[in-house]
Amino acid sequence: KNLHHADLASALASLPKANEGTLTCYLMEKMVERAESVLSHPRRLSLALECLQVLPLPSQFVGLLSKTMDTDVGEKEILTVPCISTLVAQLSIGRRAAMERRHFVELSVKMAKLPSEAFFLKL
Repeated sequence: KNLHHADLASALASLPKANEGTLTCYLMEKMVERAESVLSHPRRLSLALECLQVLPLPSQFVGLLSKTMDTDVGEKEILTVPCISTLVAQLSIGRRAAMERRHFVELSVKMAKLPSEAFFLKL
């Protein structure tokens, strides 16, 4: 679990800075500031992901979603469902450049191959 925690912390820290003064910037700064708390409690990470769903996120966010999906927590659905919801939301944002969208599409293909009940519940 510590290895996954370190991977998540690394992925979160490596996200690019959002434009100053935007809601994305504020939410991502708060996630980074409280990374230890957010990453230690799956429900907090789940809520953070849900808050970010409506915002256009950088393609590097795919790494955080992917590592979150790989995290071993007791109730896998706590993180799986918000990851899938965030991915679907990012795919549907119209203002996304084709290059950025490609990373989200690649992750959706990877997720579709997972035998996860939560994936099928979300569909």
